Amino acid sequence: MNTEKFEAFLEVIETCTPEQLVKLKKTVRGLEAKQPGLATIEQHMQRIVDNRQCPHCSAAKAYRHGRDVNGRRRFRCRPVDQGGCG
Repeated sequence: MNTEKFEAFLEVIETCTPEQLVKLKKTVRGLEAKQPGLATIEQHMQRIVDNRQCPHCSAAKAYRHGRDVNGRRRFRCRPVDQGGCG
């Protein structure tokens, strides 16, 4: 799902009834159960965003480097001479 569609989806969720929110929560839990690696990926991505930690060398030297085709933030590690892995 691209970023624009996801943002529109979030706006729609805000207008849901309590019953609809309960159903949505159950659906999301079911999807998470079908994808056991999802939590690991989420933790990995959150660590990169929060700490700007490089997933390859674990250096806290990653910096923002534009966005991908879906509008998600991209990061890049600093060059070796600046303490990263490049």
